[in-house]
Amino acid sequence: MRAEEELWYQFLTREKAFRDEVSRINYANSKGIEEGRKEGIAIGERCGEKKANQKTTLNLLQQGVDIAIISSATGLSENDILSLRNGKL
Repeated sequence: MRAEEELWYQFLTREKAFRDEVSRINYANSKGIEEGRKEGIAIGERCGEKKANQKTTLNLLQQGVDIAIISSATGLSENDILSLRNGKL
């Protein structure tokens, strides 16, 4: 009976180690997904801000606002503003 108890103990120890490893993998996977979502949201926000900034720039250009003022207000360089005006951005 002693040998059977030892085998049972070894089985339980290995099963616990296996479950622990599965748990670590699942945790790492969920953290990776969470970080990916956060990064995706940040990229989307930056893209949206850039598009809004470009739209504002085009509206200001249509209103005849000076490029230097637009640059100061939007943070875009004068070259970027000229490119936007010429449809190159």
